[in-house]
Amino acid sequence: MATPVRSAVSYRIQAAEAALRLLTEAEALAQWQAAFDDGPTPTQRLRVHTQRWAVLRSRGDKPGLQATVVDLDALALALARDDGDPGAAADAACTAASVCALTDRSAEALVRIDAVLSTLGAGDAVRRARAMEARSIALLHSGQLEAGQAAAESAMALQGLPPEQTARLLDMLAYRNFLAGQPAQAVPFAERALALWQALHATRWVARARTMLGTLLGMQGDLDRALAELDAARELAAASGLPEQQREATLNLVNFALHRGQARRVLALLAELESLPQA
Repeated sequence: MATPVRSAVSYRIQAAEAALRLLTEAEALAQWQAAFDDGPTPTQRLRVHTQRWAVLRSRGDKPGLQATVVDLDALALALARDDGDPGAAADAACTAASVCALTDRSAEALVRIDAVLSTLGAGDAVRRARAMEARSIALLHSGQLEAGQAAAESAMALQGLPPEQTARLLDMLAYRNFLAGQPAQAVPFAERALALWQALHATRWVARARTMLGTLLGMQGDLDRALAELDAARELAAASGLPEQQREATLNLVNFALHRGQARRVLALLAELESLPQA
């Protein structure tokens, strides 16, 4: 029977997951910190880190990400040595490798991933998928776009990733192609990501995905679809109380409305931007 503290940790992890779905990253972070403070088991700590690092990344919290790697390394050792759970230890090592890739340590991340893959059997599709996902992140962040895309497609083909991780990986592929000035290659990834976020009813991520898709379509000259996606993103963000996402979608709308010569629309959008709370 679980102790009251362990039950409290489980509750806090579930509350953090609910907070993310309800758009409040700050509340999710607070619940995760409370879970850490309540003395979680190694398995519970790993579950928190697996969910939390993506939020730290979205907030640009490099010190938090670096501290996450240190704790994940300790967890991998504890899970393998004390808990006798090499599979969970591999999960911790994969997550640490992904975080390394996001803190300018891609070469180290690739070495870590190779070490993990060498311990996994061919039949362990779920963990091999996570390892290939980590490899793709490391390759993408080191500028190896084609190799990163190939690793990502391999990870997704194994069908071992949760939908949220698949959607985030697709978001990353769309963004990396955007940065490379390749909107035509980015659009299919953005469309796949949007479909997943919509299926998950993840409002914040739907708004972000629609903004990315609209921007990419505009870069290709498809202004009708671009304006429709950006309008949808802006309206969803406004209705959901997401000023940051509303601002991003509206700024892109201004750009493409100017290209369409919609002067009155541009003035109305600029007024809307002025009314939004400052970041």
